[in-house]
Amino acid sequence: MEALVYTVFRVVGLIDFATVTYQGGQYGKTRTRSVLRRRAIDLLESGKAVREVAEELGVSGQSIYAWRRQYRVDSGQEPGLTTTEANELNAARRQIKHLEAELAIHELATELLKGTTNPKAGGRPSQ
Repeated sequence: MEALVYTVFRVVGLIDFATVTYQGGQYGKTRTRSVLRRRAIDLLESGKAVREVAEELGVSGQSIYAWRRQYRVDSGQEPGLTTTEANELNAARRQIKHLEAELAIHELATELLKGTTNPKAGGRPSQ
């Protein structure tokens, strides 16, 4: 079988460049989801049916439908949360979770230190 190298120079999601080796309908271990998504969209735009694209790429038809819908949202054809917005929202949620954990640690430390006394207050006067 002849290997076809499919190179993507577009910015897709967070990946700027990816190379994938394609052999007879199955991608090798070097495949990236964004490359598969881009290839699926290209095949759909060329007129292939979802079932054909799914079989060719070795993924489920439901994945193809989800990728197509997200592509349409990202390109402004359908309403919804774009990939960039979803990434920003997830990053904000992670940051909030981190800050809440940090706050809980500080609250616990404050609670533990309430019973201690200040070593400089109320002690013997220095000579």
